[in-house]
Amino acid sequence: MISKVISLGEVTNSLSPTGNFNTISRAQAWDACYTELGRAISEIENGELLITVGFPFSGKTQAVTQNPQLQNRYDVIFDAGLNSKDSRSCVLNMTKGLGWEVDCLFVDTPFKICRKRNTKKMPFHAFQSLCRVLHRPKEHEGFRKLIVVSGV
Repeated sequence: MISKVISLGEVTNSLSPTGNFNTISRAQAWDACYTELGRAISEIENGELLITVGFPFSGKTQAVTQNPQLQNRYDVIFDAGLNSKDSRSCVLNMTKGLGWEVDCLFVDTPFKICRKRNTKKMPFHAFQSLCRVLHRPKEHEGFRKLIVVSGV
């Protein structure tokens, strides 16, 4: 089985190919990702979902795309950097009662390394704002499993 990967980064880039990050394009990207996730969840019974958490430029997408075991294990991978408890709770609620198992991949990369990787892809104020909302995920949030990897 090859996973369906829903990537916030890819959706954002498709909505804003020039790389201009603004509130409207980010909101549209989130809406599109949640819509696609809802569609994917409704099409499969008793599926397995992997969500990603970590600072921007921590290596979340790389951790997913370069690991065939992850890609072959999950029905859907939601690579959107669900850094707040509320955003993760929203996804967990979407799967409730549908027989889905949800695992969380936390890419634990130090802030300084992520900041260096940014290299003007995202304005620093936007990058810093996204980093501030990171709450380290906990298994008791409702995940079947919490996977922690280093993004260094």
